[in-house]
Amino acid sequence: MFFQEFHKSLDTLHFGMQKPRAYYIPFADRESALNGIRENSGLFTLLSGTWKFKFFKSFEDLSEDVLSAEIDGFDDITVPRCWQTYTDRDYDKPLYSNLEYPFPTDPPHVPDENPCGVYYRDIDIKKEDKKYYLNFEGVSSCFYLFVNGVFTGYSQVSHSTSEFDITDKLTDGSNRICVIVVKWCDGTYLEDQDFFRLSGIFRDVYLLCRNSSHAEDITVRSELDESLTECKIELTAENAVGASYELTDRDGKVIKSGSFDNSTVIELSEPILWNSEQPYLYTLLLFHSDEVIPFRLGIKKVEIKDKKLLINGKREILRGVNRHDSNPFTGYYVSVEDMKRDIFLIKKANGNTVRTSHYPNDPRFYELCSEYGIYTVDEADLETHGMGYEVEGEWDWTRWSSLSTIPEWKEAYVDRARLLYERDKNSPCVIMWSLGNESGVGVNHRAMAQYIRERDRNAVIHYENSHKEFPAVPEGENFSDISDVESRMYAGVGYIENYLNDPENHKPFFMCEYVCSMSTGDVYDYFKFADDYENFSGGCIWEFCDHAIGVKDADGNVRYYYGGDFGEQPNSGICCIDGLVYPDRRPRPGYYDMKKVYEPFKGSFEDGILTVINRRTYTSLDDLCAEWTVTSNGKTLKSGTLDSLSIAPKACEKYELFGKDEFKERENCFLTVSFKQKAFSPWAEKGYEVGFLQFELGVFGAELPKTSADKIVAEETERYLSLSASGTSVVFDKKYGKLCSFRKNGEDIISDCVAFDIWRAPNYNGGSKGRWFLERFDRIKQKTYSCRVAENDGEKAVIETEASLGAHSSPPVIKMTVVWTFLCDGSLTVSCKGKVRENAPLLPHLGIKLIMPKDFENVGYFGIGDRETYPDRHKAFRYGLYETTATDMYEHYIRPQECGNRFGVRYACVQNANGTGLAFSADGKDFCFKALHYEAADLINSAHDFELPNTDKTVLSIDWKVNAISENSELDVPKYSRNLGDKSFDFSFRLVPFSKDSHK
Repeated sequence: MFFQEFHKSLDTLHFGMQKPRAYYIPFADRESALNGIRENSGLFTLLSGTWKFKFFKSFEDLSEDVLSAEIDGFDDITVPRCWQTYTDRDYDKPLYSNLEYPFPTDPPHVPDENPCGVYYRDIDIKKEDKKYYLNFEGVSSCFYLFVNGVFTGYSQVSHSTSEFDITDKLTDGSNRICVIVVKWCDGTYLEDQDFFRLSGIFRDVYLLCRNSSHAEDITVRSELDESLTECKIELTAENAVGASYELTDRDGKVIKSGSFDNSTVIELSEPILWNSEQPYLYTLLLFHSDEVIPFRLGIKKVEIKDKKLLINGKREILRGVNRHDSNPFTGYYVSVEDMKRDIFLIKKANGNTVRTSHYPNDPRFYELCSEYGIYTVDEADLETHGMGYEVEGEWDWTRWSSLSTIPEWKEAYVDRARLLYERDKNSPCVIMWSLGNESGVGVNHRAMAQYIRERDRNAVIHYENSHKEFPAVPEGENFSDISDVESRMYAGVGYIENYLNDPENHKPFFMCEYVCSMSTGDVYDYFKFADDYENFSGGCIWEFCDHAIGVKDADGNVRYYYGGDFGEQPNSGICCIDGLVYPDRRPRPGYYDMKKVYEPFKGSFEDGILTVINRRTYTSLDDLCAEWTVTSNGKTLKSGTLDSLSIAPKACEKYELFGKDEFKERENCFLTVSFKQKAFSPWAEKGYEVGFLQFELGVFGAELPKTSADKIVAEETERYLSLSASGTSVVFDKKYGKLCSFRKNGEDIISDCVAFDIWRAPNYNGGSKGRWFLERFDRIKQKTYSCRVAENDGEKAVIETEASLGAHSSPPVIKMTVVWTFLCDGSLTVSCKGKVRENAPLLPHLGIKLIMPKDFENVGYFGIGDRETYPDRHKAFRYGLYETTATDMYEHYIRPQECGNRFGVRYACVQNANGTGLAFSADGKDFCFKALHYEAADLINSAHDFELPNTDKTVLSIDWKVNAISENSELDVPKYSRNLGDKSFDFSFRLVPFSKDSHK
């Protein structure tokens, strides 16, 4: 090769690169520095945009010709963007892997067939007596830099900044930048994160033009005394003789100024402290050599004390989420607008923390987190998950830690800690430094921690695999010193409680990953510790956004693709579509669980008195008002507003709303208290609902439409029983024990026989999916042992059936007695009593399924939530009267799965545009239902949402119970309160057909 191949060995991690420094942009004047927008700096030239590009299937195909190539015929490519997102071009394709390396696990070696891309950009320079620095903020996985054909440098560590002094390589006039980006390098073994494996220049590239002598690395560190009233700001700037500074408050008023050589200490009394609720920022301007360098300064104190995580002397709870940089069309590149949108969505959901899983984010993300009040657990670009596998499915704990213990890899580990810390050390939002993710544990991690602690004596360090029971630690060794917090991912509720109660445990407990947004209903059981245990410091949900590759079809419709869709091997399938929001940032149902569990208040209601508790750490609730409403069956009975909620942090106030017995006899009567913003905030409009409380006041009600009553007219043959009354007609097939016709005023309500049903499409979590398929629940058939007309007197007709549900090659899973009762008002009640086979698995659900004509589209119900709700995922929604459609009840998950259920329903109806419909309830009990245009098989057989068939039906499921989305057995919940493991059942549904003229 015509240059040294650094990416094939550990010997050289960087070449020609400036030493890592703090992120800052120099400006030419004070005004633009105060503005802080880097594109407005005359010393900053953004080189992002259109570059020329040539793709090579292997690095070995490169020749020196690439440096002198005639590039006019090459492809145009956008920088920043990952090249695999050009799915219509013959480049390398996206590959999604959660665990395994996409090549033989043979560190530090990479495959010979190693794709690479060559980028070209010509820039005009009017060269002055200046220093010119070329910055790359993110390139995956490594790159070689040539300026005007001359080799200038090499760097790896994908998500970190690489800066090169290219002064001597530039000429006056046109200059060519050539960047050879290689897909895999030795560093790729340390970048085995759970994400799409993408390549290219994915963050901004820019040129800094600076005076020959200028300030270099700059460190701004604030130290608070124990009283938090006296602050010392230590300012260190290398090569900054003759520098000066100004410290301004939020309004731009200069409160401190002075001159210094290289370092100084600024003393500040009674500083305003920074925290997530009050993200107050000072501005520190450094003047040197005709440059003005701005820093946003947030003064805070983070410490571990008395087993608690303290921020500014107060125990803080991290209400967090794990977040990847992710855009469906550009890959790892996210714009400032994308970052703001994500931060605002997190703030709107009451979150206050982001773990930058699992690498440093774009440096501007930290500026935004500091501005808007988001704590960051800043994570090094380090994960070696795939080292634990020899072959898929065989896991070795010790092998997982191997790179973390081998001396030859020590510098690569420390390098990643150095790049993390030095770039972000001045970021106010950073509260913890994380040494990476899922890389086992070893002496190389200890070296990382030592580096950071030597640079910052007050640093709080996080690393999950150093926890006390990690099985890869050899006997006699202990790496608990690495992490200042006891961090665990997906620990059981019982484990956490035991840890918190054990007096021998001296670290605060932090759930760096907990639950999964596929089943965020579990967050309540995990986050309950926040109010009860001082040594619990919160956690971060996995994860914020669905990762998918967006492709537009011929009509401009966006189609989302996940692991395996591009034929890549290995792949981890749907594991990448596990976000709280979809790729376009529309909230998934689980987003609302995050919002609910992170609410800044809690409350209770008794005898007409509302008690509100402020859960905030630093601020009162006076930015919120509370609008309360009493409703019965959705109709407002009384309402009011609490304009003043001046409740101090952790304090409570009581508010008398009305008499204690005023509504106790009203049906489906609820008090709903909506807490809303009194003013606009950057992330939400005035009146935005921050959260709500709801309390039931009255009695259960399930009144269905009433119709006039006639005598029942019956016709019976050997096989069929036909009944009609009050415009309703039904036909029973006695041989099959089924209702096969159901009509109102001559209009069909069903288009197939009513079936007892236990099958549903599995969800992403899986749960008992394996047993369900093993038991062939998808092939369940009804066996009717007997069917007889027990009563028919003109007022009531009763049909009794003995039946079972089972699949081939297995004993029946259910045996039951079914009683159909047809009344002279045209209503129909189905009562079902029976037992579930003792060794049967949890049932998916249990109820009846009605196939209706497709035009039965309109849906109304009184129940919980205007989006899907389940036994384990409904607390984020409230009881109410809702109207929707069968079309809108379907939840558009990227890969279709079980969806659309409504939980806690008291009555409901489905009708067509003519006003003909079916109302139903469950004999005075809550039930579940959904109305979709799809059956389970339609969902199962469609790999993508956009592949669902066009159907001619509405499928109405009315269920006694449904199984939870998450079958988490570790939660402290009553048996079968969420999982359908009952071995006996007894339920009834009342079905009332109606037409627009049939109501009384």
